[in-house]
Amino acid sequence: MAVEGRVEVAGAPTWRASFRSDLAGVDYSFERFFLVEGSRTLTVTFSCGTSPDAERKTVVESVLATWAWD
Repeated sequence: MAVEGRVEVAGAPTWRASFRSDLAGVDYSFERFFLVEGSRTLTVTFSCGTSPDAERKTVVESVLATWAWD
């Protein structure tokens, strides 16, 4: 697992970790984000099979861009 640089999600800095794994012969990429707001902490994990890195990045960024704490 590699700890990546921080990204901003919902206006707050967020830690990101990434790793790869082989599950049943399929290479998967995982990205995990640690979202913190006040006393609340959530871990959001994205897992992608054979998607190209650019496609995976587009999906992850588009989902995180919509994050809001209610």
